[in-house]
Amino acid sequence: MNIVWLKRDLRLRDHAAIQAAIAEGSPFFLLYIFDSDLLDAPDSDVRHWRFIQQSLNDLNQQLQPHTTRVYVVFEKSEIAFQKILQHFEVKHVFSHEETGNKISFDRDIAIGQMLSTQNVQWHEFQTNGVVRGLKNRDRWDEAWRKFMIQPPADFNLGPTNFYAIRDEEWNALFPRKIPATFHEKATLFQPGGEMNAWKYLQTFLQDRHIHYSKSISKPLLSRKACSRLSPYLAYGNLSIRQVYQMTLALLGTAKSKKDLYNFLSRLHWHCHFIQKFESECRIEFENFNRA
Repeated sequence: MNIVWLKRDLRLRDHAAIQAAIAEGSPFFLLYIFDSDLLDAPDSDVRHWRFIQQSLNDLNQQLQPHTTRVYVVFEKSEIAFQKILQHFEVKHVFSHEETGNKISFDRDIAIGQMLSTQNVQWHEFQTNGVVRGLKNRDRWDEAWRKFMIQPPADFNLGPTNFYAIRDEEWNALFPRKIPATFHEKATLFQPGGEMNAWKYLQTFLQDRHIHYSKSISKPLLSRKACSRLSPYLAYGNLSIRQVYQMTLALLGTAKSKKDLYNFLSRLHWHCHFIQKFESECRIEFENFNRA
């Protein structure tokens, strides 16, 4: 059997890792790990984990017709994979690349070494036009646009795609429960999840975008005139490609083309600055400007 390891790609559409797992042909299950190292990091807060839990709840609701769910672990990632590899015969792991802090990067290096020693193939896929191992950004803009116009990595899920794990078997393997605070409803915060992400995108493209350019720097006005998609893009409830292509499709009938063109430029900037961090990760610990 195979694993699709979910990280910052909490959606069922335009998902290259799930698409590849289906194409490989073996049953797989969806895995999410609340990594204890990341939970304890200074840039972590319970509001992040609540949003992720809401996103997982959304996925599980969508997966009900397929009689499966996302299998969640509250554990250090290396320990989680050690237990899984000891208990199951895993052939492939599929995931998206993640541009995160040094903790997540060190985690991925350790997991990669572990999977390699166990003869498990790990297949990673590009995220939102951000290219790993890029030597320079001379032609990055061109590559980004090519990535954005490619057809989304969509697929049809069927009952034979999933590997069934009994709840008692999984709970015996991972008895630690998700903290109750993750399940608390946080008022005044946008709710996580793929379905909520689409609602925000649709209302923005329908009419909220009309005053986007004039309101983007005004705290009160921007609450409605801006897209409000930042958390959904950060945790992958939507891909940049989905937003980019849907915005392009509506340009012809848009109430304000100028505002949508300005919005499209911000989608490009989003990936541009993540690419900078991917290429110069020293800026997590050093001033970006050396002077």
